[in-house]
Amino acid sequence: MKTNLFIGGSENHVRDALHLLLEQEGFDIVGEADHVESLLAQVCIQPTGVLLLDWNLPGLRPYQLVRTIREHCPKIVIVAMSVRPEDKEMSLAAGVDFLSRKPYPLTNF
Repeated sequence: MKTNLFIGGSENHVRDALHLLLEQEGFDIVGEADHVESLLAQVCIQPTGVLLLDWNLPGLRPYQLVRTIREHCPKIVIVAMSVRPEDKEMSLAAGVDFLSRKPYPLTNF
């Protein structure tokens, strides 16, 4: 059974590459968003098991975004992505389940 995954990232080329890579790894990509409003409008409506979230996605502050997602989709696994090592503690404190450093070692999660 494939895991349903939603990609939230602001850069088209990065989302496209992730989409292709993750489909090849057996994930079912159920949606994508390039900003917070679009993500919130879609992610809890789709049957999503994993949210791959750019920690710097335009819109709400990451803490607010994670809190809102957790209120509406408590079972979703949130994997934050960031290039900055200092985001690890902040993202985990905000309630994400994992932090993936860019470039993406996604085959390990």
